[in-house]
Amino acid sequence: MMVARDIEDALYARIAGKPAQGRASEWQGRSLLDMGAALLEARGERIISRNRDRLATQIMSSGATHSTSDFPFVTGNAANRFLLDAYRASETPLKQLARVRNAANLKAMTIGRMSEMPKLEEVLEGAELTYGTRSEA
Repeated sequence: MMVARDIEDALYARIAGKPAQGRASEWQGRSLLDMGAALLEARGERIISRNRDRLATQIMSSGATHSTSDFPFVTGNAANRFLLDAYRASETPLKQLARVRNAANLKAMTIGRMSEMPKLEEVLEGAELTYGTRSEA
């Protein structure tokens, strides 16, 4: 349903603090009640009352069809899109250093790791040799 997608895009823009783009811009600045009523009308439902409380109840309870045009679904999608953007923006750069591995069972896995070793120093001819230790990885 195009109306539902347009309203979702407008809500996402509002949450993200961005201007709405395309057809969603016609919903920018409209109230949530106006958006919910438009979803009901687009689905062919009759608006029972323009009383704000009754309209809000109708909007929130009309989701018995569990369709993608239900108001709770549309608002939830907009919020989830915003949260996903925030999650992607704060992703750690450490993920670039690692990779996903699958374990066949719950036993301990042995993995390769760079061992800890002192830096190699230049030894001049005839100078005393020093020794270092390294740990097991």
